[in-house]
Amino acid sequence: MEITLLDWIDSWYNQIRRHTPLDGRSPVEFEFHHTASLVRPELGQAKQKKDYMRSFVLLFLVLIQFDCFAEGKANLDPFNRQVKVVEGDLNKDSLVDKVVVMQDTSAETAPYRLQVFFKEPNGDWRLIISSIQIIAPQYPDGRDGYRSGDQFDDVTIKNGILSVRFELLRGQFEHKFRFQNGCFELIGFSMNNSDGHDEMTMIDFNLSTGVRIEKTQRIGSDKILSNTKKKVLIRPLPKLQDIVPLEKELY
Repeated sequence: MEITLLDWIDSWYNQIRRHTPLDGRSPVEFEFHHTASLVRPELGQAKQKKDYMRSFVLLFLVLIQFDCFAEGKANLDPFNRQVKVVEGDLNKDSLVDKVVVMQDTSAETAPYRLQVFFKEPNGDWRLIISSIQIIAPQYPDGRDGYRSGDQFDDVTIKNGILSVRFELLRGQFEHKFRFQNGCFELIGFSMNNSDGHDEMTMIDFNLSTGVRIEKTQRIGSDKILSNTKKKVLIRPLPKLQDIVPLEKELY
């Protein structure tokens, strides 16, 4: 019985069993293909071409998948932190519009982005403007560099006016915008700033009328050290997307 079993394994089972060293083929199958390739070399060449083609297709699919992954990663919005969202009617259509401030926390300077969306009658949001320069980066010279002290404080909507406010080391300043002539135009600028000793300078610039008032006062008293009022007309009015905070002398 033992001899019969061994004979069966050796003479029949091992001949049809798949072997890993033979690329997953049985000895009979391997012998057949090997002999055929010797007798008809084109069969071996055909198999080789088939293997090349299969490898090429596989590589092509891998490259496509990698490209789609890279494209998807590139399309991710880097501004990943929501800083502020305010709502209010900005274009006098009795619909509630929206202002969104986001921050890119992965960038070295941690910049901000301000976007304004108008509400459509069908309920959709329409992007009107997007600016990454109206708010100075949190770290203008990098996280380990010099910090200017000009930090974003708040954004508000009141009576159709969009206000963006900033903190200074010893004060604050604010830009006010109104949607008119198809864009957001700067209509007001104000700033309060201390000299670090005992004087406070206050600036109120109405760009719509051109009236600019600058007053210096002693801190802790009502004493006015200087008070000037002059008219400075700027036409056309600056647009929100073109403004860099305190880049201009007047605003």
